[in-house]
Amino acid sequence: LYCASFRQVPKRIVLDIDDTFDAVHRGQQLRLFNAHHDEYGFQPIVVFDGDGRFVGAILRPAKRPSGAEIRPHLRRLVRTIRSNWPNIRILLRGDSHYCSPQVI
Repeated sequence: LYCASFRQVPKRIVLDIDDTFDAVHRGQQLRLFNAHHDEYGFQPIVVFDGDGRFVGAILRPAKRPSGAEIRPHLRRLVRTIRSNWPNIRILLRGDSHYCSPQVI
């Protein structure tokens, strides 16, 4: 859907990746206690492009994502985009924990 939203193929895209806390109420699966927020919740990984278009998200427990968890998400995302646009340049931006050896 993301690639189909463009009228013409861009030469380059910027993908911003981040995780965000989402408090839950009751006993949903995958919920974890997050001491920083002092609540139970999820911490999905979300990706938007540099123009603010939603690219994708993964619902996950409320803890900081590891490089081993981030890598397959990014690989799948980049492969999907490249299957539509094989020659596009992709710049990934994220916080420091998205720059772990497993991700790079």
